[in-house]
Amino acid sequence: MQCTNARHSARQDVRSAPEASRAGLERVRMHDLRHSAASLTLANGTPVRTVSELLGHADPAITLRAYSHVIPGHADAAAEALTASIVGS
Repeated sequence: MQCTNARHSARQDVRSAPEASRAGLERVRMHDLRHSAASLTLANGTPVRTVSELLGHADPAITLRAYSHVIPGHADAAAEALTASIVGS
């Protein structure tokens, strides 16, 4: 039976990972994988709203609070936009 609840399914998968143990990999929590996936997805330019929906966040602001540090060039883009507004483009 396939579980449709991603959070429940994820907990099930991480609790027993004999393949990972046999391969000599360290135990990784599902939360670590979730955080890595979100960070990599945002770093590669996926819109925050899309990542927020994938993570099941109620609001993109939640995603931004946790992951804004990985969004490439967000500070540079904001500075350029402000400069263009002041100086003109």
